[in-house]
Amino acid sequence: MVALPRVVILFFICFSAPIVAQTAKLSVSGKITDANGEPVGFANIFIEELNVGTTTDRQGNYILKNVPKGTYIVAVRVIGFQNAQRTITLDTLSLTNINFSLKEKVEDLKEVVVTGETEKTKLERTAEAVRVIETTEAKIKTADLGQILASTEGVNVRRTGGLGATTQFSLNGLQGEQVRFFLDGIPMDFMGGVNGLANIPVNIIDKVEIYKGVVPIRFGADALGGAVNLTTNQNESALGNTGSLSYQIGSFNTHRVAGDYTFRPKNSKFYVSAIGFYDFTNNNYEIDETVADDNFQSVPVTVERFHDDYRAFGGYLKTGFQNLRWADDISIRGFFTDFHREIQNDAFQRAVYGEPELDRQVYGGLLGWKKVFNKKLDVDFSLGYSYDITFFRDLSTNRYNWLGEITRDDAPPGEIDDPTDTEIFDDNYLARLNAAYSFGNGHGISLTVAPTFIVRSGENLLLSGTNVVDILQERRELLNFINGIQYKWNSLDSRIELLAFGKSYATNLQANVPNFDNFIIRRDVNENYWGYGAGIRWEISDKWAAKSSYEYATRLPSADELFGDGGLVRPNVELNPERSHNINLELAYRDNSDGVGSLRASVNGFYRDTEDLIILLGFTQFFTNRNILNARSVGAELTGSWISRNNQWQFTANGTFQDFRNTSTGGNFDRFEGDRIPNQPYLFGNLSIRYRFDTVFGKNTIDVFAGARYVNEFFRNWESVMAANAITIPSQFTQNVGATYNFKIAKNMSSITLEAQNLTDQDVFDLFGVQLPGRAIFLKWNTRI
Repeated sequence: MVALPRVVILFFICFSAPIVAQTAKLSVSGKITDANGEPVGFANIFIEELNVGTTTDRQGNYILKNVPKGTYIVAVRVIGFQNAQRTITLDTLSLTNINFSLKEKVEDLKEVVVTGETEKTKLERTAEAVRVIETTEAKIKTADLGQILASTEGVNVRRTGGLGATTQFSLNGLQGEQVRFFLDGIPMDFMGGVNGLANIPVNIIDKVEIYKGVVPIRFGADALGGAVNLTTNQNESALGNTGSLSYQIGSFNTHRVAGDYTFRPKNSKFYVSAIGFYDFTNNNYEIDETVADDNFQSVPVTVERFHDDYRAFGGYLKTGFQNLRWADDISIRGFFTDFHREIQNDAFQRAVYGEPELDRQVYGGLLGWKKVFNKKLDVDFSLGYSYDITFFRDLSTNRYNWLGEITRDDAPPGEIDDPTDTEIFDDNYLARLNAAYSFGNGHGISLTVAPTFIVRSGENLLLSGTNVVDILQERRELLNFINGIQYKWNSLDSRIELLAFGKSYATNLQANVPNFDNFIIRRDVNENYWGYGAGIRWEISDKWAAKSSYEYATRLPSADELFGDGGLVRPNVELNPERSHNINLELAYRDNSDGVGSLRASVNGFYRDTEDLIILLGFTQFFTNRNILNARSVGAELTGSWISRNNQWQFTANGTFQDFRNTSTGGNFDRFEGDRIPNQPYLFGNLSIRYRFDTVFGKNTIDVFAGARYVNEFFRNWESVMAANAITIPSQFTQNVGATYNFKIAKNMSSITLEAQNLTDQDVFDLFGVQLPGRAIFLKWNTRI
């Protein structure tokens, strides 16, 4: 193509400007509502023949600018509602108001009643690599959040015991801190987790969003393998009183209470909401072990765990105002969590302990502000502070066997290692700014600014009053500044969505830490890194859709990895960030026709190529985090579900295969190149079925349900080393069955569920071969106002 001279281009611009000004002075605006008059946000409005379109804001308002005079068809399309259109004629220069009242699709409405799929579908139909789990039915059952997440394709949640035990979350092979966790978009650690994601009460959670490999910029996250966002029960827009309460009791002296409450006076902009929970269990389930007899010979025994109590409680109180002139929503939230855990054994269940304990308390507050300006600019800002204190005590001179008997009472202090009585203090500061601007015609840009600042100190109580330097009292600071910018485009008919983004990662570390000679030295680290990614979603037809996404992801080392834990883990402030190329390809099918019911299926392929993975290595009695391992994970996930047209039957099944292998060509692990990463399942799947029938008591119903999980055998260590004398975690197949009675009391929906987990009482082993609970029976009551 021959380039035009600049003077010619300028001539055409100047000549055409007055014509454009004369023919593009008209606008069409209005509001989109549902049948009840409630606004419909993010609906697509377009005039296809002019290639002009936009989306509604959260209040359902829209405006189409630069529409010439003439007769056109204005069309509206939004998920969950029937398409609508209207013929208009523009023949004046005044603003034309065209309002639409949309009817809900019958098939989508049925689905909402059953599983609340509308919000889920909207998010999953974006270009983001996300899987959404609605907890409506999960709240009624007795499974904890870890079991619910583990029933999702690509996800593994493994434990070192029962309720309250340390858990390891794995997503497509990447695990631990390589996956970031959020509560209402705020980092979980800041909000005060209860010893792991799996132990958060499911009844305070409305929705779980699992982002695989590609993490949206709005989280301000430096995740490597993905992210998990939990959305709590929030209903601030509802007038009057709303809330729920649940109580669960069962095996191993387990008690779990959770509730939420929201109050908004009629004709008022003020609201207040609260969430609270309390958990307790003895975890005294039976395990197979050995003890020494009178002749000091090891004898196999089946014993109850005796030092594994867990207690946790916490709450969130939020109050604010909505629909103010200067804020659509402004709120302040206070929160606290407290947990206590007794430590029964080491990571391999080889040593038994009788007295070590771990406690953690988190207190904090969060200010939130949201506003949409001129129906174009959407701003969301959060500012918060939390105080985190962790206690760890191991001072006993006793030694125990698995029967709970003291075998020695004059041993050196400390069952696990050297005596420990430490307190670690973290001051956490956080800010989040998300801004999104819509240019119209499906184009938009968003920006995220997300600094976090941590100040750590502590105290070794055993050194109090001595002349020994307490390195825990040295101040350590870590500032991470993560920014992101994203461009998004939607076609006028919403069938295609494209997004592209870039991220910057800045880290500043200042710390006084001991060197290998235990002298205190100063470390100052300032580094900057970049990342980028893109995604596309294409609705091929009303039933078929495809997605593809990519991110070059970065994960900055955490405070624990950099500063150590004050005990056996030494600091290493020279850690490099972990980097990974993450790719997802998905094909999904959806059919909600009357003859079929609701049928869904999808297949997702993934690829993860990671470098500089951070591994905890041991040197004599000390450990240090180091950048050692490179690895590659390739796999596929398959999932399908069916709900009958009358909602009587429901089937769900999924399976995951992941080939996660060591690709290190240097360092300590190069001799294991090509081996599968140890202690990682590579083939697993889930199956569930539910049947609902009416009772003779009016609209009361009974649900009978069952589920099963299979995990294929996998090596506990490197397979090339173990081939001759393999130590594996065996294949496992577990089942659960239960029944729920749904009924109404004084207009309040309630339910009672009886469920048996691990029905056949299988010996189940998990992380490094730790034995998990056998058969357990639970009873749960729920009510909602």
